[in-house]
Amino acid sequence: MKKNLVIIASVIGLCGVFYPTFSWMYQRFTEPESYYTHGFLIPVIVAFLLWNKRKEFLEAPASSSMFGLVLLICCLGVHLLGGVFFKLGFVSGMALVGSLCAIVWYLHGGRRTAIILFPLLFLLLMVPLPKVLLIAIAFKLKMIASIIAASLVSLANIDVTRSGSRFYVPSGVLSVENECSGINSLISMFALSVLFAYVAEKSNVKRTLFVLVSLPIAVVSNVCRLVFLIFAAYVYGIRAAKSGIVHYGDGVVMWVAALAFLSLVWRLFQWKRQS
Repeated sequence: MKKNLVIIASVIGLCGVFYPTFSWMYQRFTEPESYYTHGFLIPVIVAFLLWNKRKEFLEAPASSSMFGLVLLICCLGVHLLGGVFFKLGFVSGMALVGSLCAIVWYLHGGRRTAIILFPLLFLLLMVPLPKVLLIAIAFKLKMIASIIAASLVSLANIDVTRSGSRFYVPSGVLSVENECSGINSLISMFALSVLFAYVAEKSNVKRTLFVLVSLPIAVVSNVCRLVFLIFAAYVYGIRAAKSGIVHYGDGVVMWVAALAFLSLVWRLFQWKRQS
């Protein structure tokens, strides 16, 4: 009973201390052209994973660890310095997840904490990266995708000229914006592959390989989408490629294709293990 009261008090206190962090994350989740619209789904997934671990968690020996208290103090210090003083939301978000792990470690000990460590750390994937870093990554991705797409389109002898991330076709100019750089697919594919690897595989080596493979799959799927849009702009006009069912439908199809290829890679992993 006493421990339950401590847990409730800790959760309430944590919500109060990290309220600015929750507000910042909500703003990043809901802002126009957000890269983290999946952030609302992460806590739901974590709750499901924790529920599945409840029996194993309760059967493990409970203890208390002062290391957890030390970690909690450090995380709160990082939050106050980085999140409150310097207004670094990303640092504060990391400190929030660290504080949750620290509370469990302090109240339940290392054995129980280890059992639910992955679900707790999975919360890190809902913490938005700094915008400066996201913009830099998006720029690199769209340039890589543009260069590869231009090379592929040139094989079809189509009259298309590339300048940076812009493609000049007879009907107009097709620009690859940051939103179409593939960073959305990269972030969501990474989160999905991490979750799937944890649930379906026991080998840490295969888990790591599977997650790493998901990254180029996301990049390749975006290149294919860009090639299709260039062809659409050339054949049907620039307006068809920039909006409507062609533009958005192409994104859905390529995302489904990327998931299918990721599933194929997983089956290959399973076949290697069976053989």
